[in-house]
Amino acid sequence: MSPYILIPIILMVIFVIFCFIKVNEAKKQVKRLKISLEHANQGDGSEHPINSELRILLKEGKKIKAIKRAREALGLSLAEAKAYVESL
Repeated sequence: MSPYILIPIILMVIFVIFCFIKVNEAKKQVKRLKISLEHANQGDGSEHPINSELRILLKEGKKIKAIKRAREALGLSLAEAKAYVESL
């Protein structure tokens, strides 16, 4: 094959991979935003139901389990979950 044919093919493959990665990042961000909106829409001063469970874990000295649980329930990244748990 001619290098003039391979170069565009390689560039297209790289572009497709790049797009796939960006779409996955966008999906994760949308999930986080939905959770934030749900929490904000409660508006009646109530908290997210997971907060009481997280506080119990913190009182028991299980900070890592609390962070893991926050990640599962809220779809947060590790850093976001850590900040969320520490804010309680």
